[in-house]
Amino acid sequence: MVGEQMRPGDARRVSQMRRIGRAALRNWGLRQAVDSAELIISELVTNAIENGSGCSVGFSISYAGTTVRIEVADGSHSRPRVSRRGDPYEEHGRGMVLIEYLASAWGTSEDGTRTWCELRVGEERDGEPS
Repeated sequence: MVGEQMRPGDARRVSQMRRIGRAALRNWGLRQAVDSAELIISELVTNAIENGSGCSVGFSISYAGTTVRIEVADGSHSRPRVSRRGDPYEEHGRGMVLIEYLASAWGTSEDGTRTWCELRVGEERDGEPS
């Protein structure tokens, strides 16, 4: 799967994981984090599909205190890189730059198979979970 273009089924997986993340954030009363989280989820899952070494992509989202943590596992031991070079009109290569801008922190597991991002959210919540 390394280096392959995304297939239509893969694109559906990206949107499915965005929906799961959006639902979790709304349930936790964190609507203010939805846009940033959806973009991060899209970039991480797309990177995992296009560059991962396995057939499966794992996704999790959690919330504790003032931090939302998003994790994507792809079975690959290579770590994502932030590249600020290249043509501004290129379709690829800016995902990790966006994540670095949006996330309060990001990194990879020790073995490189999981990429994680954290979003800081305010103490105030949107009210009752929906």
